[in-house]
Formats: sequence, C-alpha cells, structure tokens
Amino acid sequence: MRDLYLVAHIAGTQVAICTQEVESVVSVGEVVPIPAAPRRVAGMFALRSRVVTLIDPTWMVTGKHSRAEEGATAIVAEVGGHVYGFIAEAVEDVVTIPTDWIREAGGIASGWSDLAVGVATMEDRTLLVVRLENFITAPRRLAA
Repeated sequence: MRDLYLVAHIAGTQVAICTQEVESVVSVGEVVPIPAAPRRVAGMFALRSRVVTLIDPTWMVTGKHSRAEEGATAIVAEVGGHVYGFIAEAVEDVVTIPTDWIREAGGIASGWSDLAVGVATMEDRTLLVVRLENFITAPRRLAA
C-alpha cells in the first residue's frame, strides 16, 4: 500500500501525502493557544481523549497563518512519538501514485524546498509530494 497517497490542499498547493503517514483526517475541536510556542504551532485540541498539537503548515510555507479554529480540517499523524494535527484547506481523495511517477522536486517555490520530497505528475494534474514529518523537523525560513 506504499503507492496510496492522500491528496490535500495546503498553503494553496495540491499535495500528496503517503497514507502510511496518516492516522486520520478530522474536524478540529476547540483550539487552545499554547503560550510561547513556536509560530508554526497554532495551538492544541482534544481528540479521542488525547491532546493533539495543531501545526500550521501554511505558516511554514508562506509566513502567513491559516485559520486555526474549531471546525478546521486537520490531518492527524504521529511524528517522533507525538500526535500532531496538520491544518489543511481541503482533503480531496486517496489516489495511487507508483513510485516511478515521483521525480525530484527541483525548481519549486522556496517555502516548499525543505518540505517536499518530490513531484508526481498524473494524467490531469501535478502534485507536490510531502512528508508530514518535515513540517516538524525542517528549519523554518521566512518565505520571500
């Protein structure tokens, strides 16, 4: 099942995320701010008796915050033993992308350079392939 990818919209870009990284897609509950947290952290919310740290990928890419509010869509994943929710503007579908369709992501916008792992060209669209872990581990550069 390594070829299955979740297609989502993050920071105005259509992205593909390997489904093996994704725990679930949820509607965010009440967002509670975290004082002194890094700017990519939009807050936290409760999900099935767990506290989930809400990450704002749009801020990572553009330097502008997305709407981190109750009812927002989040892609939930475990990274390094912690549970995170990654705000997405929309989640579309799950598609099959064979490994040989993914090529190096050269010449992409600077905000995505540390986040993308490749580009997949399908019949009718091109998707930026990202790893959710990179939104946690990548250094933050202010978008130009």
